[in-house]
Amino acid sequence: MYMDLVELHIEKQAKRKQKEDSLARYSEEWSVKGERLRGLRRQHGLLARFIAEEIGISTSTLYKFERGLYVQRVKIIERAYERTLNTKRLQDENARLLWQVRHPPAQEQRIIVEVDGKRYEVPRDPNVQSQHRRTPRSII
Repeated sequence: MYMDLVELHIEKQAKRKQKEDSLARYSEEWSVKGERLRGLRRQHGLLARFIAEEIGISTSTLYKFERGLYVQRVKIIERAYERTLNTKRLQDENARLLWQVRHPPAQEQRIIVEVDGKRYEVPRDPNVQSQHRRTPRSII
């Protein structure tokens, strides 16, 4: 019985040591990934609270992940975080393209000028008002 307890204690210590080694090995990698994703989040102007709600984790867990600290299910969080940022990036791109479709660039207007019997087509300066004015019509 006593030997079983000793073996169990030694097993737990070995597992704890293995976990600590694993955390030390991946800590730098998680830190780099978390910092990169935090930079993207800030670049898009997103709050950590928004990302955390989208992923389904607490804000404090997200902050730990961004600082490279150990959190459970780190791979799942990383993939969900990237997917959320990609979705936001696609939404931004779609909004930009939709705006461009709804607001196409103004085509250059050209006017025809006649000088000495020759006709010239020149670009119209948008800052210059037309000299031609319509004469008001009488309503009578």
